[in-house]
Amino acid sequence: MKRFLISFLFATIAVAATANASTETEAETTKKTAEQVLAISNAVKEYKKKHDRLPGDKNHDGMIGKADITEQLTVPSSVSSSDETTLFWQELRDVGYLKDFQFIKKDGIEYPRTAIEDVYFKVGFFNGSQDTIKFTNRPVRGNALIFARDKSTHEEGMAFPMTAKAASDIDKDLDDGNPAYRLVRAYGECVSWIAKTEVRRLNPQHPKSPQYKYSNDDSKINCGLIVIISD
Repeated sequence: MKRFLISFLFATIAVAATANASTETEAETTKKTAEQVLAISNAVKEYKKKHDRLPGDKNHDGMIGKADITEQLTVPSSVSSSDETTLFWQELRDVGYLKDFQFIKKDGIEYPRTAIEDVYFKVGFFNGSQDTIKFTNRPVRGNALIFARDKSTHEEGMAFPMTAKAASDIDKDLDDGNPAYRLVRAYGECVSWIAKTEVRRLNPQHPKSPQYKYSNDDSKINCGLIVIISD
């Protein structure tokens, strides 16, 4: 019996230590990812200051890409080496801003990897449509970094890049920790309501806005995230 209790104690300690190490590793990973976002954002600002345009912005319209990139969150699409969303990365690399990044090649295009395993950065423009980010009613407008998960085939459809915990940690490191406000926005099943929309009885034309939070379920990779880096 004594031997059993000792073995059980050591097993419990080992499990706790493993869980704690895993938590610390995840926290370090999300912190590094947030630092990568800042590095890219600062590089864009410096590039714009030096060249009077955004990297990749061939037509100087202030928009990376030809149209709203919302559909790429759910529908895979191919890009060429001449697309602004591709030139964005190439021009940043050409002047040495991304020398500390590793890259992944997708459909012949190289994208910088995040510290999160199997996740990489894309870039695109959101035009402010109400349908830009699902599960919230707050439109997004501006050029944004998009977190994308590496998929085995091009036809797989949406593959969310991270868990709610990872997205929430990155949001807290960079912004306000709210999935529906400011520069960092989340989408997917990881976004849930604190309170749904309420219609005022005396002024039904101006309903109370719903409030959102990150879900507490961290067992699934069901969260998407974007970060506005230029308006």
